[in-house]
Amino acid sequence: MGALECAARPRTVAVALYTGSGTWDGDLLERVPATATERFHQVLNTAGVPHHYEMYGRPSPGEKPYGCDGGHNMSCWSYTFSDVLPRMLSVLDEP
Repeated sequence: MGALECAARPRTVAVALYTGSGTWDGDLLERVPATATERFHQVLNTAGVPHHYEMYGRPSPGEKPYGCDGGHNMSCWSYTFSDVLPRMLSVLDEP
């Protein structure tokens, strides 16, 4: 099974993707997953699978809530969780 066929399988599942670009240019802990997430986002688009994608990058201080700085850390996890929770609840609220 190819990537498009696999990506098309979650059509009935709400998919949300979040990624940052790290706290500095050499931050591989964020850059590697960011690249993979971007590729998956592109495959989902090509397969016509609706989803939410947010590359929050490396925000300026105060730009994102909870002090998210683009890193793989609690401040960015808190930011993404506060964004995805209402999305999750809206899906669970559907009949």
